[in-house]
Amino acid sequence: MFDMLFLDLKSYKLDYNSLALKYKRTFLKLGVDVHSSSIYFLSLKSKSIKINLSEVRNNSVIIFSNCKDLDILETSDFNNFKNRNIIFYFYNSFNVTYVKDFSSEDLVLRNKVIVERSNINFTNLFFDSKKLSYFQENLILSNSQFSENDVLLLSKEQTNKIEIRNLHLSKKVVSSTTIKNVLKDKSFVKYAGLINILKKADFSKAYLETNTMLLSKTARSINIPMLEIVPKNVVATHAATVEEVTLDELFYLGTRGFSKSKAKKFVVFSFLKANISEYLQILKEYISKRIEGKLWVMTIYLLK
Repeated sequence: MFDMLFLDLKSYKLDYNSLALKYKRTFLKLGVDVHSSSIYFLSLKSKSIKINLSEVRNNSVIIFSNCKDLDILETSDFNNFKNRNIIFYFYNSFNVTYVKDFSSEDLVLRNKVIVERSNINFTNLFFDSKKLSYFQENLILSNSQFSENDVLLLSKEQTNKIEIRNLHLSKKVVSSTTIKNVLKDKSFVKYAGLINILKKADFSKAYLETNTMLLSKTARSINIPMLEIVPKNVVATHAATVEEVTLDELFYLGTRGFSKSKAKKFVVFSFLKANISEYLQILKEYISKRIEGKLWVMTIYLLK
């Protein structure tokens, strides 16, 4: 169903000495040392690709340069790892969507996303990590727009601690970050989101929102949206909401022929899908199937 081209990153490996000076300057300016890193360089257009980062070295750098109309699906198995650090660098790339889907047992995962002269959509699927500490720093440079739309669906005793930082480093850049959380049983998420607009990033726009739906009285969610803003001429807002499936929703769907379990799944599914409504069909289909699969596993709990 999902017709995506699988790319073996080994074919795109690049030696640091062969890296163009403009990329080296950006890394140097940001204080990111990549001399000893494995570097992968991709320049693709009008494609839907699938990659796996399970086998790349720690502290690897993946550069997407001059990409256009590109859909990227990462499916990685990190169950045998305790720590992973990966750097993504998008340069002069437009209409690029990156979906990160991974599994882990007990993992500390750190991502650094650098966006320069680019328009990027980024989504993390937090579904299959039993115990996760996730940190992502988004460095937004000149002439860039960065949109992050994360989806989290936890059950049983899954525990995720997530921290997302958006650093505005140039004038007139734009960021938007939202996460949809659904929790059941004794699952727990702590989400800390930060918008940091530096003095040199005047006239920037930023938005941060976290929405949580609790499906049991024992599920817990802590949401901490934060703003750190230096210049005056900016637009920056944040919001946080917590909700549940209401009796009114169940009653209304019941009048339309939905059983109680199907009504609950429909409400949850619609809540999560809102974050990917603008994506192209191939990625929407993949994410929708992943949500449906997890909800099917949770059906017995949704009936309670």
